Amino acid sequence: TGAARALGDWHGLRSVSATRSGEVIALVDGSRQLHLIRPDVEPEDFPGEIDFAGFATDTQLVIAAANGVIDVYNVADRRRELLVTGRSRLLGVAWGRGHHPWIAAAFSDGTLWRKNLVTGTSANIARSPRIDPARPTVRDSKLLVSADGTVTFLHDQTVHAWSANGQLARLATAPKPLDDLGEAGTGAVIVFASDSTTYTLGRDPPSALTEALPALDATSAAMSPDTGLLVALEHGAIEVLDPSAKQHWTLAQPTGVTFDNLALSADGRRVVAGTPRGLVTWTISLPASAIATAAWLETMTNAVDDGQPGLGWR
Repeated sequence: TGAARALGDWHGLRSVSATRSGEVIALVDGSRQLHLIRPDVEPEDFPGEIDFAGFATDTQLVIAAANGVIDVYNVADRRRELLVTGRSRLLGVAWGRGHHPWIAAAFSDGTLWRKNLVTGTSANIARSPRIDPARPTVRDSKLLVSADGTVTFLHDQTVHAWSANGQLARLATAPKPLDDLGEAGTGAVIVFASDSTTYTLGRDPPSALTEALPALDATSAAMSPDTGLLVALEHGAIEVLDPSAKQHWTLAQPTGVTFDNLALSADGRRVVAGTPRGLVTWTISLPASAIATAAWLETMTNAVDDGQPGLGWR
């Protein structure tokens, strides 16, 4: 409808997560307090300090704190259950975002942990290569968990996996240090280097690490976990990047306006940016397959996908 309504007065938001329908929202404010917002009821405030919160499924909210305690909250019956208490500080958490019931966590002593919220199956393992427990890096907190429970993580210039069968394996090595991981649907992992070079890594063996997009001089960025699409703020302009298709184009120029606080919907269809006067939104209509892409380009009579970063023109 385009209408806006006030949800509450919370300052310094640290994170915001929602169910796939968008009807239930969990947010952590600047004082690390968790608030749950759902239709037609007053916001629900949770006790204690929270560092991570996200919906593993549409009814199960993962709640975690840096002290190593991970809970799950059932939104339907308002029941909170302890999942695990780590023996060291919690570095990072990953969950299925409504696609599957697996969650995973990385702890500062080098332990990796995972659990299926439907079957109750859980396991842990000492990660290899080892990390320095006294000086964990931001890279050590980055991990993904897939629908079969496989956990993907980073170490220096390498990508590793703790597979569903319990084995640890190195998947790929990059020519430069790696900083972060993302997903492009179920078929590929997006890997980011320290200089923002973007790689794609197929999930099916043999896993091949391929440079998708060169380094970008961006000040902020957001990513769609369902599609791998990215939006980034580069020299004031909003850029759209598609690592899977190796395409890069400008969505909005900073003509008379300053953009900040980029956000991208999980399906990669909607972009939101802040301005000094409010919010601006865009809807991106992209083809869903290679065949659809070819037809889409054909309607743009002077556009051609020539394999270069960005559309070619004839």
